[in-house]
Amino acid sequence: MTVIQRALDIPVPISKVWSWLMDVRSWDALSDEFIGSKGRYRHRALPGPDGGSALTGGSEVQMLDRKDREFLRWKVTDWEPPRRLSYSAGMAGWLHGFNFQLSYGLEAEAEGVTKVRADLLLVYTNPILEVLSLVLPVRYFYGRSLQRTLVRMRSSLS
Repeated sequence: MTVIQRALDIPVPISKVWSWLMDVRSWDALSDEFIGSKGRYRHRALPGPDGGSALTGGSEVQMLDRKDREFLRWKVTDWEPPRRLSYSAGMAGWLHGFNFQLSYGLEAEAEGVTKVRADLLLVYTNPILEVLSLVLPVRYFYGRSLQRTLVRMRSSLS
């Protein structure tokens, strides 16, 4: 298991950050920064547990490639407006073999400033990958990617 945490102050009110996170089109920009894909993937919310399209706890979001094939499916696991959003997904196969959860915690710091905390939890289902994670700079690369997503969020909102 690997846990990576990053935080960044964003000079906008918490309600604006929350609204941005609730729009799954904004997740495209986050994926671009995290994966380095630059437009390779887009996100589409599936009808929620209540039948609507708004994100809530239990909602699912597809991550689609350029040919509209599902790459993975996120599930909203923690939803506390406007304070916390967590979603998780898993990747099967010998090369992937891990589940991950991404959480955003929002806290109003000062007038018009929101501290965004991003936590990434990787749980390895492939023992070979878990051993490799001890040798390879996994924390460095995922930590750098997580920080880039926060910077992209700030630039999109400012």
